[in-house]
Amino acid sequence: MRGTVKKWFQVFAFLLIIGTGTGIVAASQGPTETEHLCEDSITSAESVQYCITFSDDKLIITGENKAKKTVNSTIVVSIDGDRAINGITKMEAAKERTWKIIPKKHIDPSQTNHTVTISTFGDHTTYNFTQKVNNTDSGPVPTPEITDVEVKTAVIDGEETTVVNATVSNPTIHPYPMVLLASTEETSTYQLASTGPNDTSTVQIPLDEAPGTRVQGELRLNDGNVSEGYDQVQFNGSADESTTHQNESYTVVQASWDEEPYHYGEDDGPLGGALPADPLESPVSLAALAGGILVIGAVTRRLI
Repeated sequence: MRGTVKKWFQVFAFLLIIGTGTGIVAASQGPTETEHLCEDSITSAESVQYCITFSDDKLIITGENKAKKTVNSTIVVSIDGDRAINGITKMEAAKERTWKIIPKKHIDPSQTNHTVTISTFGDHTTYNFTQKVNNTDSGPVPTPEITDVEVKTAVIDGEETTVVNATVSNPTIHPYPMVLLASTEETSTYQLASTGPNDTSTVQIPLDEAPGTRVQGELRLNDGNVSEGYDQVQFNGSADESTTHQNESYTVVQASWDEEPYHYGEDDGPLGGALPADPLESPVSLAALAGGILVIGAVTRRLI
């Protein structure tokens, strides 16, 4: 009986050694040629092969040093002119490095046709894809927006004047020739609102309302083409009190430079043109505002 147990123990130990040894050999082999298959590839002058898998939702680049020594290799990924990757990478012999990019985060939303160029010293490849960005509902694509609104007074041409200060944010890597339209009960005007890449700016617009009065209105941010805008907010406030603002669905109106421009009135906005000075102090108004926003897209604005 003891001899039988000893024999089985020897067999088990032998199988364990074989299994462990096989695992060690497999690990030492590294990725197989099949695992390195990719949709496309480029090879640098330093013998670094970059395997590429591309779609408009995902870009994966895996670089492998085919040389027998450590090299420095350059990899550049340009999306609509933006350098998503730009640098020199130190690659050890037979080692890999992987880059993952979401192209939509780098595209220029003002364009419909987009170009991705992947290059290294000695080789390159290019991809093209088409995507029309809905500026007011852009998903993962960053677009300019109005982030804050304040009604203030300022001295302009020696006179105390009511103004609205809007903070415009450009979270993208592209410059935009933007225009900010202001429509209130007594004012229809606009101001250039160009903001640099990854930057914010404060745009001041003089209003016709008398200093100290409460101002209700809307601000629309676009690139000069009023039929397609980036953002729209309704605001309510005065220089003596805080200003509230609420995001709205962008609505096409006649611009302030047209012969018959759009004017903000009592029938405009989810609460008939009025936002509570502080929504938290008015639960009923806050509930009505929440319900009104759901149907604002179906409201037809008056053109005067």
